[in-house]
Amino acid sequence: MPVGVNVGSKDLFDASYGMGWMIQGYRGRRWIHHGGSGRGYCCTVSFLPTEGVGVVQLTNGPGTRETVPFNAYDRLLGLSPINWNQRTS
Repeated sequence: MPVGVNVGSKDLFDASYGMGWMIQGYRGRRWIHHGGSGRGYCCTVSFLPTEGVGVVQLTNGPGTRETVPFNAYDRLLGLSPINWNQRTS
């Protein structure tokens, strides 16, 4: 089901929701993710199924939910780096 999220970027686009997961495009690939947070913690589980890679992020604070996994995926896939901290601020 489309959720109407389109950040207007060729690198991060078109979000939908399916069985508890957000399904979104990331740099031309299908990115599946789910996260949560509470007082003093934040977590994200995500993966790129076609590439066979995933990232689990557990932190003691907010602010890096997307930037850490994006940086990891860029490195794992050998993609040119993007300053995700600057783009998502």
